[in-house]
Amino acid sequence: MRWWSRPTHVTVLGDLLGSQWIDDEEFEWRSTRFWNRVFPEHEKISDDLIHTTVPPIAGADGGQEPRSQPFHTIGEDAQAWSTRLMNVAGNHDIGYAGDLTLERASRFERAFGRLNYALEFRLPSAPEAQEQAPTLRVVVLNNMNLDTPVYEPTLQTNTYDFINTYVGSSYPVEQSGVFTILLTHIPLHKIDGVCSDGPLFDFHESGENGTFPHGIREQNHLSDAASRGILESIFGKSSSPVQPGGGRGRKGIVLTGHDHEGCDVYHFINQTSPEPKWEARRWPAAQAQGIPSDPSLPGLREVTVRSVMGDFSGNLGLMSLWLDEAGEWQSGFADCRAVRAWVWWVVHVVDCIALAVAAVWGVVEFYASGAGSNRSKRRVNGVARAGIRAAGMRGRSGDRGDTGNSSGSDTSTLSSGQKKSLRRKRSKQSMRDDLGAGRRQLSDVLEVPE
Repeated sequence: MRWWSRPTHVTVLGDLLGSQWIDDEEFEWRSTRFWNRVFPEHEKISDDLIHTTVPPIAGADGGQEPRSQPFHTIGEDAQAWSTRLMNVAGNHDIGYAGDLTLERASRFERAFGRLNYALEFRLPSAPEAQEQAPTLRVVVLNNMNLDTPVYEPTLQTNTYDFINTYVGSSYPVEQSGVFTILLTHIPLHKIDGVCSDGPLFDFHESGENGTFPHGIREQNHLSDAASRGILESIFGKSSSPVQPGGGRGRKGIVLTGHDHEGCDVYHFINQTSPEPKWEARRWPAAQAQGIPSDPSLPGLREVTVRSVMGDFSGNLGLMSLWLDEAGEWQSGFADCRAVRAWVWWVVHVVDCIALAVAAVWGVVEFYASGAGSNRSKRRVNGVARAGIRAAGMRGRSGDRGDTGNSSGSDTSTLSSGQKKSLRRKRSKQSMRDDLGAGRRQLSDVLEVPE
């Protein structure tokens, strides 16, 4: 797939490992397998490439280490960027808010990169250019602990501090030529029926005072409040048309995981409603109704990428970005199902049929070889008996011929007693001749010396 699509950037939207409950030894083994077998030619995003993160990257002197350049130029180090993985933390990597501990967060960052960070890319431009070149901002966000209650408040504080730091360094919402890509794990809030997974929250058992000391145990979506916070802070969307940029906010897209079936929706808010609230509709339906192009309906597309697991056709998501004639970024997304389920079934059914045919063939060959051996024995015995009988017949015929030829001269002068004695001698001689001939025939058939 990488050879065919030739991506410029690659991301894994969470659940890299399969379980947050594994011990450190198992974690090391699985992370090694991830890099050596699943992505053997890739590497994590190193700290020296990151522009914004919380807590800040410490320098050798203990202070924050600034980057030498505030952005990366698109096209420079293209080969290197195509092998750098932007890894997103999922619930099977670090756990939900009630499972996320400092130890789990630390080992994930050590193996796969920071939980929260931002990258900035710009198209090449002349040094004397007055206008800023078209810009892409990529935000990797750990949203596993945006909702409460949480097990480790420090990690939740880090996540919200990162969001505030990023928003504080964002470009004005009116500025054109800027596109924001948010990469995170848990999908934004939607009402039941929009996607395969509906809203769901489950909590660890409460304490004696009615609180949840360990927090969230499971969730399908972010809460409505957390989703609204992302849309209105990172992307600057607003229900008020008097806000900068008419409340339409920044252009961008959200890519999420978690829901194995996948979902493609458009989030929007109606500025003309007396009680505006965020809604979500399937992307094709929203396009058909003209919602994305309506200035009174600020919104944003969210693609929950279908799982790469075999049960879901080994799906991969392909996103494209390009500039239109006005110099604004446009985006497109398509699922690519790398594995067809019927191919899997055909291969395995053919394998089973081949094994069954081989087994039957082996049984038939076994019995056929045994039956052939028995038939060979019977044929040898039959030939031997036939040889004995033939020899006997030739012997008797010869006797009769000799008797006929000599009866007129030799026996005519013999008495009856002499004739009987002669017949007895000839009968004994005939039997000896028959036995000798039979032995010779049997020896010829068996090909052994007499």
